[in-house]
Amino acid sequence: GVSTKALLDAFPGATSVGLLDLSPHFLATAKMLLETNDSYIYHPDAAQRVTYHHELAEDTPFPDNTMDIVSMSFLVHELPTKVAQKVLNEALRILKPGGVLAVLDLQPKALQRLPPIRRFLFGVTEPHIQDYCANTNLVRMMTNAGYAAVEQTCNDPMNLRTVGMKPLSQ
Repeated sequence: GVSTKALLDAFPGATSVGLLDLSPHFLATAKMLLETNDSYIYHPDAAQRVTYHHELAEDTPFPDNTMDIVSMSFLVHELPTKVAQKVLNEALRILKPGGVLAVLDLQPKALQRLPPIRRFLFGVTEPHIQDYCANTNLVRMMTNAGYAAVEQTCNDPMNLRTVGMKPLSQ
């Protein structure tokens, strides 16, 4: 719900913000925190503007060409590379031409520079982290999926922000 609150704040005119997760626990927690007055991520418009979807990110129920923005926060490192590619393909399908995909996730090189104990802890708590570090190149994957103007920047020492646009003619 933290990134959902940021999107609600950044786009006050957006009529709907969809929150999709495979975890019913995380969806329920996000709903509770976004809609509870004394929560640190409370948003007064959440009850009217946020829809919650318990779905696979690689096979969403959304129609083609309907989203202006798709945002993924710390999702890709949780997935095998082949599934991550399917998720990027699905986001392209549901984006309107000219729509933007924004991905925030861990920076593989930064993970590889961590002290051994932290790398070990990532390895035992994140089942796909080795695959992510060895095989995930979001710029290449998004370009291969058909995104245009793909750019990647360091968001902070541990994270990368990668954005791309669905071409206007597709």
